[in-house]
Amino acid sequence: MVHGAFGIFYSPEGNIFNDLGENPPLLELYSAAYNPAQIPQTAQLLRSGFPATLPAIDPLHPTGQVKTTGPKRLLPRITEWNLGLEKELPGSWVMGLAYVGTQGQRLWDNEASDLNQAPVPLDSNFGPAPNYGRPYFSTDPGLSDILTIDYPRFNLHFNALEGKLQKKVSNSLTMLASYTWSKDIGTSHGTAGTSVQDSYNTNGERGYVEPDFRHRFTISYTYKLPFGKGRQFGGNTGRSADLAFGGWELSGITVARTGEHAKEGTSID
Repeated sequence: MVHGAFGIFYSPEGNIFNDLGENPPLLELYSAAYNPAQIPQTAQLLRSGFPATLPAIDPLHPTGQVKTTGPKRLLPRITEWNLGLEKELPGSWVMGLAYVGTQGQRLWDNEASDLNQAPVPLDSNFGPAPNYGRPYFSTDPGLSDILTIDYPRFNLHFNALEGKLQKKVSNSLTMLASYTWSKDIGTSHGTAGTSVQDSYNTNGERGYVEPDFRHRFTISYTYKLPFGKGRQFGGNTGRSADLAFGGWELSGITVARTGEHAKEGTSID
């Protein structure tokens, strides 16, 4: 028997664009510190308002961190496919072999990249003043990070070869063994929300994508207990006793797999 399937899936997200409302001048954060020994003071009551005049905000030249997105909000797309063969063998054996593939495209970069990142590695000439290395320093020297929101530029590729062997050992015992050899590689396993090492070269993030278990062996088994009507013990039992003691099964699953690759991380400014 031959079987296969193919599908394309999209992953919309709801209200993440609310983050754009956190850009200046719509939102500014200020902090004020007081000496606890001097509290309370009448000048520090909430009804007195802010303790100082807030500085003027220039929306054309923001300071600090801002967020942005691309001109087109392309939805992440996941393509999945599989093709399998299954054959019944003598002795009540059933063997199966299948190929499974998944491709993720346009996966979102969500605040993982800084479009105002200084060159990587940072030139030693910028050591005393690293902000001079930022691309927008000449026009907006007070601007720090420009974080991307839902920017579609990551991908992943998953390929697996699956084999299974099933046998009905007896009327009471059934066993199923399967083995999977797979590889998951790409620049992200989903919507990236951690820092990339170089915002100008996301291909440098390409590597094994978690979870990536290269080898996985699974065996499952089901044993019907010999109690109740039509079984070895209590075959002539009454309805009440059969409901209480008949029809029980024991089952289990045993899994053995290789470990994942070590995960490394970096931080950017």
